[in-house]
Amino acid sequence: MSLKYAHDLEGTMQALDIMPLSINLLDQFYINTVKGRGDNPIKHIERLLFNNIENEVSQPLHILFSGYRGCGKTTELNYLTQQISQQIQVINFSVYQELDPVTVNHTDLYLVLMENLLALAKEQDLDISQTYLKKLNLWLEAPAIKEIRSLAGSIDAEVSGGAETSFFIPYFTKIFARLKATAKTSGSYKKEITTKIELKLNQLIENCNLLIVEIKQKLWKKGIKDLLIIIEDMDKLDLPKAQDLFYNYSVFLTQVQTNVIFTFPISLMYHTQFNTIKNYFDLSFELPTIKVFNRDGSPNQEGRKILSNIVKSRMKLDLFEEGLLESFLVKSGGCIRDLFRMLLSASLRALDYEKEKVSRLEYCKAYWRLRNEYANSIAEKRTKDGEVIKYEDYLQALVETYESEDKTPPNSNAVLDLRQNLCILSYNDTQWFDVHPVVKDFLIDKGKIQPHGDDPHKCSA
Repeated sequence: MSLKYAHDLEGTMQALDIMPLSINLLDQFYINTVKGRGDNPIKHIERLLFNNIENEVSQPLHILFSGYRGCGKTTELNYLTQQISQQIQVINFSVYQELDPVTVNHTDLYLVLMENLLALAKEQDLDISQTYLKKLNLWLEAPAIKEIRSLAGSIDAEVSGGAETSFFIPYFTKIFARLKATAKTSGSYKKEITTKIELKLNQLIENCNLLIVEIKQKLWKKGIKDLLIIIEDMDKLDLPKAQDLFYNYSVFLTQVQTNVIFTFPISLMYHTQFNTIKNYFDLSFELPTIKVFNRDGSPNQEGRKILSNIVKSRMKLDLFEEGLLESFLVKSGGCIRDLFRMLLSASLRALDYEKEKVSRLEYCKAYWRLRNEYANSIAEKRTKDGEVIKYEDYLQALVETYESEDKTPPNSNAVLDLRQNLCILSYNDTQWFDVHPVVKDFLIDKGKIQPHGDDPHKCSA
């Protein structure tokens, strides 16, 4: 579905697509959100990348980039790509699209990276040296790797002296694509594949870095001065998987000899293991949520204005009854995805009743739908280690966060989960936290917290 501006409620399905803005849509729909967030990590990263080029720094940057789901991380990374594209080549791939997020490991990431590097060489028609191609072929012909290749399906070819790069680049690309596909499995089969690649992992990493050198040299001749890898959706991995990957295997992740941005789970950024993890990386950044309230609970007008401008860029504001849009903005908590989901839900319901505008009735239906989703996400959990986090533990953590004078939640496993499912959000570069507005309403109705005065945006049952 293509993204289009909505002049009426019929157009909202195309206007309120919750997918991140692709690069070709940024000029039409992108809204600068820096003032509403209170921090500008994307500009900081851009400056660091260009500084490396200007000062001819060869040491690559390995960066952790975190933020809450649905708050605009991918759109901002696409904006970064657009801003640097004249001087820096960007390869962007998603672990969710390329691999199985349940079984993904560090070896899988190198297989995907090799496939993408080779695809870039083919796309840009880069003349990769025969010396390198022969070296890569030696790795692919190793017995352990050949065994995996046979399971993935054979591709007949043989590297020999005088062979054309234009043939072997796509040939090797297909091999790595099949190796990647073979790695998207589970159980004992997955373990066998990982074990065999581990035997030759150092050579795979070496081949990856040699290919990066080849690509950078060839791109330089075309006026492109550096290479950036962006690995998306690692922030969506469940906490145990992310812990294992970043805590136990960061030493492998950071051996890539070019700039890499790893999206990173927000809950893990506040985990006790983070101090160990961050030592392997050069920098870590968090994209704050757009503020709809200040720390003291007063309205944040700048953040609300930005959210209103985001909606205005997608649809006519007179499609809402007067003053109603404010309620959507407030109850979204500044999470763009929640805002769009509420707006779309209300718009479609208005269409069901052949209305031309969204009324408070439709708003309340969308509000309750979102609120119930968050309420249902709070449930007793048993971890793999046998720890039980009770329902009451989650409620208590929410209450303590809400009542905290400095807006700092307790450091507990319950809070890590509540951050991961967006029940607790972080704001501003000063790192204060608050409970999602619809979760606050849930706690008020359960008698767990007291409201601060009347709330005109809250809907009754």
